[in-house]
Formats: sequence, C-alpha cells, structure tokens
Amino acid sequence: MKIPLERLFIPSVVSVSSMVALFIVRGIVIHFLKRWTARSETSVRTVVLRSLRTPSIFWCIAIGLYFAVEFSDLPRKYVNIADKAISILLIFSATVVIANLAVRAFENYTQRSDINIPATGIILGVFRAAIIIAGILVILNFLGISIAPLLTALGVGGLAVALALKDTLSNLFAGLHIIASKQVRPGDHIKLNSGEEGVVTDITWRSTTITSPARNIIIVP
Repeated sequence: MKIPLERLFIPSVVSVSSMVALFIVRGIVIHFLKRWTARSETSVRTVVLRSLRTPSIFWCIAIGLYFAVEFSDLPRKYVNIADKAISILLIFSATVVIANLAVRAFENYTQRSDINIPATGIILGVFRAAIIIAGILVILNFLGISIAPLLTALGVGGLAVALALKDTLSNLFAGLHIIASKQVRPGDHIKLNSGEEGVVTDITWRSTTITSPARNIIIVP
C-alpha cells in the first residue's frame, strides 16, 4: 500500500519540530543540572545526571515519534509499527538508565565500604553487560520473539566465537582470576619483572593499567 506524501508531511513536520524543541529543552535542563551538581559535595547528583544524559536522547526521539503518530492519518498497520518502535525506545532507554545507575551505585559503594570486590573496569563491564542483555531479552519478548530458540542459537554461536577468540577470552578470565584471588587490586603498588613499577589504577578484560611515580601510564596485557 502506497502512502501519499501529503499524508506524511504534517506528521513529519510535527515530529521533527517536537524533537528539536525537546532537544533544546534537554540541553537547558542538563546545563542547569550540571550547575546543580557542581554545588553539591555528594556524588548522588552526579550519578543521576550521568545516568540520564544518554537515555534522555531516546526519550526526545520517542516523544517526537508519538506526536507524529497522534497527528497522522496513517493506516493502522503503520501506527502499530510506530507504537512498537516507541515502546522499544522506552524499554531500551530504561534499561540504559538502570544499568548506569546500578554501575555507578556499585562503584560508589565499593569505594566507600570495605567490600572485597574492587570496582574495576572488568567487573563494571560485566555488570553493565548483564543488565543490557536482560533489557534486550525483554524487548525480544515484547516483540513476540521466542527467547528459548534464540538462547540455544546463542549457545552454539557462542561456542564458535569462544574458539575463535580464545586468546581474548583467556585475557578476560585472567583478569577475573586476578580480581578473585585479591593478589592485585586497584591502588596496590607493584613492580614488574621489567623493573617498571607503579600503582594499579584499573584491571580490565584486556589489560591492567599502572601509573608510574612519574605519572606515566603503563599498560600490561
């Protein structure tokens, strides 16, 4: 079914205009939030600001699409597609907010408490990835896509990927082993066999970052 261009003109203008207006409002709000967080000594406001910055982009797009659908005279089939697209944007943006808040909260908690799990890049990355994957599974379920066959396919595909990326995965598990064994933690002063020494600043899935006394960055695979 071919849709006349005149039926798309008004919804497109309304959608683009609302998005532009919303992005302007978003920029103003973020500007004032930055000034608000700058006057605060607590990290909670900063966490909230950083967690909402990216998802707010999706909210502007979703609201713009919503206005386009409301002002359109499109067939029901296309309205349903637009509604699904809006719902997916909202679910994904909510997932990003939850992931950002959870990661920032965990990072702040580990810095303020005596917990034995350091908030390294590898731990935060795994934590964030788990939440994002959960959100993607929710989106697939919303679209009516069965998750069970997909998980089976991912299991088989994951085995093939694991064989192809065995060196990378070995680095990943080596990083997890370093963290779990508690032999090296961020903040520890270490000396390498090469004679270089410094303070461990981060442990990621590919490398360990060390800052030398001369403030040089040393990356150890």
